[in-house]
Amino acid sequence: MTPAGEKMIEEEFLRLKKNFVGMGTHFSRNVTVSAEPAVREILQFFLARGRENFKLLLPGDFETTSRFAALRSLFPRIPEKELAERCCFRMRNDHTDVDELGRIGCEATRAVFAKDPGVSALFYHSDYYAMGGLAFLKESGRIPGKDVLVAGYNNIHAVRSCLFPVSSVLHPTDEHVEALMEGLKQTGPFSRTLYARAVIRETAGFAADGRSAE
Repeated sequence: MTPAGEKMIEEEFLRLKKNFVGMGTHFSRNVTVSAEPAVREILQFFLARGRENFKLLLPGDFETTSRFAALRSLFPRIPEKELAERCCFRMRNDHTDVDELGRIGCEATRAVFAKDPGVSALFYHSDYYAMGGLAFLKESGRIPGKDVLVAGYNNIHAVRSCLFPVSSVLHPTDEHVEALMEGLKQTGPFSRTLYARAVIRETAGFAADGRSAE
């Protein structure tokens, strides 16, 4: 989500002749994070396990996201509109309350399977939605990680310690700090791109580095 007023903040730093660096391309001196390779790796994991009938559960404007860009890169010959209809489900994204996100994820998953009971892998916009999806899978008698592969985004503690394997995308927070500090020590143009990491889980369990024990 792009913050409001970032240009005014930058202008104030410039007026005061202070150095600055921000997260995202909306700042002229910036650190950005690309998640597209990590998302592509998880989708390739789905395909390698024979889960061609997968769905990405994404917000309504998903065509502009790195998730959809990763999907397009895997299927460059399929028209964008067809790819969206075949592989994506437009879900609500109008809440920030984590309990409500779980409920939205549960209901979105219910809608996905009502339309296509043969879906064999799900990739959610965030881990919170994924946790709600797990609730529906359990309710419907499907085993996450066996009947349906599940992935989320952000690698929160709930998926790291989940009883079911949930793959996710891990943000390089330590690298964020190092890059931001590097930018503050320098003057002149500054831009760094960091890369999120795919955490592939095929078995449940917690490990200190965020990966499940194999």
